[in-house]
Amino acid sequence: MDVSGWSKAVWGMSEQAVPDAFQGKKLRQISESFGDPVKRTSPLSLPQVNIEGLPFEVYFFFGNLSRLEGVLIKSLSEHQLESFNPLYLALVGAYGSEHYEQPDQYGVTMQWIFPSTRIALNKKDMRDTLGLEFVSLSYDRNQAQDVPKFGV
Repeated sequence: MDVSGWSKAVWGMSEQAVPDAFQGKKLRQISESFGDPVKRTSPLSLPQVNIEGLPFEVYFFFGNLSRLEGVLIKSLSEHQLESFNPLYLALVGAYGSEHYEQPDQYGVTMQWIFPSTRIALNKKDMRDTLGLEFVSLSYDRNQAQDVPKFGV
């Protein structure tokens, strides 16, 4: 099994091709920067997407050749932690229960890794220290050197 992007967005699409793939949806130009702005930019977003009955915003990331390399899906729910379980169950239903689990002091990251794509579901609860809680889902294009070797 392989995953070659998110929804109708396929790795390698140009910035012009992504809006064409989501005809009927209103994408917006944005100027927000995420991560390393030299390596990836996110000039497009879908501001209101309903996933599993919950509101999200979707950001499309493009590499230095203006080709799609990643998608970040951020919860817009007031109580974001409540969106984790429905997303987790949907991902297990779509991609299976074989995944990596990486707990840390604030929560957990679940990862499904395929030849072309790394999917990460993050849940972080920092209400005690920073007053923050968030759930995010990311789809990132795997480069050949990023794919882990199982059984090594």
